[in-house]
Amino acid sequence: RSKGLMFRTYLAPGACMLFDFGNPRPVSMCMKNTYISLDMLFISKDGVIHKIAENTTPHSTEINSSNSYVKYVLERNGGASSQLGIKPGNTVTLP
Repeated sequence: RSKGLMFRTYLAPGACMLFDFGNPRPVSMCMKNTYISLDMLFISKDGVIHKIAENTTPHSTEINSSNSYVKYVLERNGGASSQLGIKPGNTVTLP
């Protein structure tokens, strides 16, 4: 969880990484040492997308916060959420 997609130069279309934070809590992430733009989807324990940080800036130390209690963060290629019509309030099926 501490490394995530850092240092990767490519993420295949449709691929993603799911972070499970256990008990719901406020979550903050940044793009330090991340070479590709990502969308970060902050997801509740019930699978509801609370917030999307879209097209994050590679190598940025700007903090992307959930601003609510979430259990999961799904990272995928930057812009994928918009292309697929994914928005806050949508529900995802989780493992």
